[in-house]
Amino acid sequence: MIDDARVLGGGQLFALRLSAAVRARGAYAPVIAAAAGSRFAELARAEGHPVADLPLPAPARPVAALRTLARLRAVVAAYPGAVVLANSLRAALYVELARVARHHPAVTVMHEQDSARRPAALRLLRRNRALLVVGSTAATAYAGALDGVSILKINNFLDEAVLALTPSRAVVPARPPRLAVVGRLIPSKGVVELVTELAAIRQAWSGLVIAGDSQDAAYADSVREAVRSRGLGDAVELRGHVDDVGRLLEEVDVLVVPSVGNEGQPTVVLEALAHGRPVVVRNNCWSPDYAGLPVTPYASPGDLEQALSTRPLDVDLRHVLTLRFGAGQVLEALEAALAAR
Repeated sequence: MIDDARVLGGGQLFALRLSAAVRARGAYAPVIAAAAGSRFAELARAEGHPVADLPLPAPARPVAALRTLARLRAVVAAYPGAVVLANSLRAALYVELARVARHHPAVTVMHEQDSARRPAALRLLRRNRALLVVGSTAATAYAGALDGVSILKINNFLDEAVLALTPSRAVVPARPPRLAVVGRLIPSKGVVELVTELAAIRQAWSGLVIAGDSQDAAYADSVREAVRSRGLGDAVELRGHVDDVGRLLEEVDVLVVPSVGNEGQPTVVLEALAHGRPVVVRNNCWSPDYAGLPVTPYASPGDLEQALSTRPLDVDLRHVLTLRFGAGQVLEALEAALAAR
């Protein structure tokens, strides 16, 4: 599994879960290929995944890129009969430039939908007979842009051990709920916008925990200023990086995903549901994949207020999450993509 590992985000955590799921099935012995000093590689090693050092520099650096091509060929050659999974667009580019697919089955996984609107990305992805795409919204975008490529929609997924502990029902308290936002502090996550919206409906919530790395220091400062200027210092906690997201979710009542960018299927949405916590998402984050689950979209402060007071749908969370967001559907799609080569 090859990833450029520029950040430790949802796509990289997806790769680690997939590596564990593949190993558990016994069909393959997965290896993570990424820059040795990256947080992704370090976490992979900590979790017991074999790691091959493979930095993927920007292609605009020709000397480094040529070295990477040679290194990529050497890494793949070290595993005869390997199946190569490119877990990012940059990884897919290097796999193509190295002509790995001439000798090894290769599959690309797309976790975002923005590339479906980029001509250069589409030219690269058209070289795939089949493409694994996370989420219905992104799959629809790629299907409309890539004639002749089989788009296999998959869902993000949780480990079986996590799903086994999922409660049957989601609950919310009678009091105004305590909220959480989990994600990197970057403009596309919409945290400043959320603080503004929550200030307009102060009576509808009791507290907010914002957890995530300050990846963009200037944006993190903007979040702090939004909290201060709206007089919410006593109600909003900026906790920074959180290792144990599950423990955080146990502290709160509702997860809010206020992203203003084009999210795929954030893992934290599934984690919240697995902890029996309902989720409220900005409209552009909504997906038909959440239908029938306690995931409510909003577009305005009024919508947000109503969503925070809405009683969760009476649905068997454990059953639905296991069927829809288990590892089995990803592994089946991966085999189908390999068969389509």
